[in-house]
Amino acid sequence: MDNWLIIVIIIAAFALIIGNFSVVQQNANTPLRKQGLNDLEETLPRSHNKAHKMPTIVSTEPIESKEKKRTSHLNR
Repeated sequence: MDNWLIIVIIIAAFALIIGNFSVVQQNANTPLRKQGLNDLEETLPRSHNKAHKMPTIVSTEPIESKEKKRTSHLNR
């Protein structure tokens, strides 16, 4: 009975695996949320009565040239 420790570890591993499967099977049928995300009501009303307050940013330089400047040091 020199290998009793190995046998105990193997039995414990099988018990853990079987226990995990039974827990997963029980929880698969129960929903994680009481209410689905699509069924929730909005907490902040969206009246759309106010105009958009964020200013529009107008760039004088095209995006392509900005990308070239940003990646030009990588090409060296």
